[in-house]
Amino acid sequence: MNIKTLSNSRINATNAAANTIDILVVAGGGGGGYDVGGGGGAGGLIYVTNFPITAASYTITVGGGGNGASSGVVGSNGSNSSAFSYIAIGGGGGGSWSGVSGASGGSGGGTTSNTSTTAAGTAGQGNAGGTGGNNSSNINNYSGASGGGGAGAAGGNGASSGWSAGSTTIGYGGDGRLINIDGTSRYYAGGGGGTSDASTYYGVGGQGGGGQNGGAGTINTGGGGGGCGIQSVGGNGGSGIVIIRYYGLTIKASGGTITNANGYTVHTFTSSGTFTYTG
Repeated sequence: MNIKTLSNSRINATNAAANTIDILVVAGGGGGGYDVGGGGGAGGLIYVTNFPITAASYTITVGGGGNGASSGVVGSNGSNSSAFSYIAIGGGGGGSWSGVSGASGGSGGGTTSNTSTTAAGTAGQGNAGGTGGNNSSNINNYSGASGGGGAGAAGGNGASSGWSAGSTTIGYGGDGRLINIDGTSRYYAGGGGGTSDASTYYGVGGQGGGGQNGGAGTINTGGGGGGCGIQSVGGNGGSGIVIIRYYGLTIKASGGTITNANGYTVHTFTSSGTFTYTG
């Protein structure tokens, strides 16, 4: 009787595992700001395990990154990504000279100098951008913009002095979250770094694809675009990604790029498509 009960328990556990999936949904990152621009906020990130699934076709949407600002406006927000019942919100764009705040989003965009407002992230998906540093008529003070928020941390504040090339203490983009769903531990959804009056002084992009010094966020990470220096265009945000996995090496669904890792079958969507589960 004990052996039979244990056997049934194992069968039930196996059946449950066979009909659940793990899901990573990352939205597109926000574009960086123009002319002492704030870093773009990272795309919102949702990670769900043991989601129950039935045989059906499901629409998968992968959001694109927002455009970097080319004038004194906020960079464009990234586009949402979605899978099943989950919607990750696009990252907020970075603010531009002068006094333009970053935009709210999955994570908030960074704000230009002389602006104390922060741009909010979405609860459970990302963090706020930092605040801008004080402006000065003396360019050698390097007044600067803040970094965009990341899925794992808020963006760093700008400052009126103390910058360095690739600063890790001022204007940095917030780090993303470290996740292993496809067999490799990697960061997703890092914020873009802010910049200063001098284009050689800027904050680093956050781990997880955040751009820096006007550079674009990395594609398929949801990284925010880097803010840019004097009269330069901000970097575009990185596109998002959706990854789905289920236990076992037998393929039970179609859609995306299919790989095997650590005993799981993995479906990776780098663009929008359809996930059809047969069970």
